[in-house]
This record gives sequence, C-alpha cells and structure tokens, in this order.
Amino acid sequence: MLGELVGISSDQQACDVVGAPPIKAVGMGAHLRRPTGDQYDFFSVDYEFENGVHLHSTIRQLSGCANLRDETFVGTKGTASLDKALILDRSGKVIYKHEGEPNDALVQEHADFVTSIRAGKPVNAVKPTAMATLMAIMGRESAFTGKAVTWQETMASDQRLGPMTYALGPLEMAAKAPVPGMDAEPITN
Repeated sequence: MLGELVGISSDQQACDVVGAPPIKAVGMGAHLRRPTGDQYDFFSVDYEFENGVHLHSTIRQLSGCANLRDETFVGTKGTASLDKALILDRSGKVIYKHEGEPNDALVQEHADFVTSIRAGKPVNAVKPTAMATLMAIMGRESAFTGKAVTWQETMASDQRLGPMTYALGPLEMAAKAPVPGMDAEPITN
C-alpha cells in the first residue's frame, strides 16, 4: 500500500519492517540544562540500513519544551502514522483513518502483556526489545563520540558503563557528560 519503503520511524518497528538492524548510526546531542549527571538533554540520530533505508530518531528530554512521539512509515506511495492511526497517499489524501476511541500503543502493549500472562500465553519480546536497545546504544555512542558507529562495533564492544561490582555505599564514578570529538573515543573491542 505504501510502495517501496524509503524512511521509517521507531527503533523496534524499523528492525521489524526492514528485517535487520542498522549498519551505521550518526548521532548528535548535548548536555545543556541539567545541572548534574551525565545524561544528554537531547539526541538526534540517523540510522542507516543495508538496503538504503534511513530512520531518523530524535528526542528532547527537557521540561518546558514541546514533545512529540510518532512512528511514521514513509514509502514511495504514501505514509502511515501508527500513533495517529492514519494512512495518507503522497498527495495527502486520507486512505485510512481510525474512527473511534484513540488507543495509546504503549499502554496497549502493557495491557496485551498482562493479558497474555493471565491467559497463560506469554509474549516473547526479548529479541525485538534487545535489538531496539542496541540501536539506542549505537545512536547514543555516536552522539557521545561525534563519530559514526557501526552495528559491528556495537556488537563487539566490551564497554562497561556501570561499576565493576555492585554494592551499597559510595559510587566511585564521575558524572560528567562526554563532549563529542573531545573526550570520548568511539566504542572499540
């Protein structure tokens, strides 16, 4: 219905639709407003897949700012917005629009999970969840280092972000956000 896929949104859905993880990520972000910690305030990452499809993933994590969450598949014949339950052709004509009560996919996902447990039919989302998490790590590392990061580098990395042992008490780790191209090296084996 959408024709050839040329762009998509949402990490997990991208892997499901393309059928493989991305081959490369180029990301950016910064730590601007948060007075403590090492978490970036925003990220913008371009994921490239082997077949030439790109996923642009962006998020801003600042109070007082506009926020948007939408998973949109873009094809040569039109677009499909999952969060808006809307399919448009290239001219903008509505092909399909869900009429009725809106349904938040993230809430529904949890309802389906609980229902599957109660019905004794567990849902196994381990693989797609792991793939989406690794994609996010790949994008984060690209933003932190200012370098392109490949899937192979991500999978081969032995980088550890937490302490070597977990115990109650003081944590001997500096909470300093990396500065891309200055004090962070690309992930390596």
